[in-house]
Amino acid sequence: MDKVKPILQTSAKNRSYKLVWDLFYKTRLLKYVHHEQYTSIRNTFSKVNAEKKLRHLCQEGYLEECEKAKVFIATDKVLPVLKELKEYNINLLPKSKPTGKGDINELLNTRAFIQAIKHPDFYTLLYPTDFRESHNLIPDALLVLNSKEEKKYKLIFLEVEAKKPNWINTLVSKRENYSKLSKDYRFYDYWKTTSEKIGIPMCDISKLKFSVNFICTLKKDFGTGFKFSELFG
Repeated sequence: MDKVKPILQTSAKNRSYKLVWDLFYKTRLLKYVHHEQYTSIRNTFSKVNAEKKLRHLCQEGYLEECEKAKVFIATDKVLPVLKELKEYNINLLPKSKPTGKGDINELLNTRAFIQAIKHPDFYTLLYPTDFRESHNLIPDALLVLNSKEEKKYKLIFLEVEAKKPNWINTLVSKRENYSKLSKDYRFYDYWKTTSEKIGIPMCDISKLKFSVNFICTLKKDFGTGFKFSELFG
């Protein structure tokens, strides 16, 4: 470990190599992270998240700063670094660099995702686009929880919703589309392929289920499998 070349001066001084690597991993996993959000992910990120240090990582090609100031994404350059370390499963990370601008909606997503990764059974976040054409669904994320004690996993689609024109009708439409997806072979096919990649055992098709969590200020009763909450949890 001591032979690894430090990326930041801080990591050279206190041997906190893993802190920088973990920052790479979490940034890639969450897609967009504002400078002020790092310490809500992990308190010890305060040692490496000073703006000048983050911008140094940008200069080295590991991070990029979005058009919105102080919002960072992890580039593809972090993937071979994390893969070499072997303690990080890069199959759990988005394969492509985010293409958004780190605007307020994306940062609201990040805030919800940070809450999600603190769940004791957290396994990973996925960002499926497979259902865009078939069901008009682009989930903000698919949260995978894996309980080692109960030896089972849960799949929860996260929809982070801010108030907008025709808000209720939009949510009702999503409810209908998710209900259709739950009965469609396309979800089974998606999960069969995905579970192999991320190291989760595939269950029998009759037992494959998901739920949907709408994270917003609105409170509605959409029935079994749907939840409304202002915060994840």
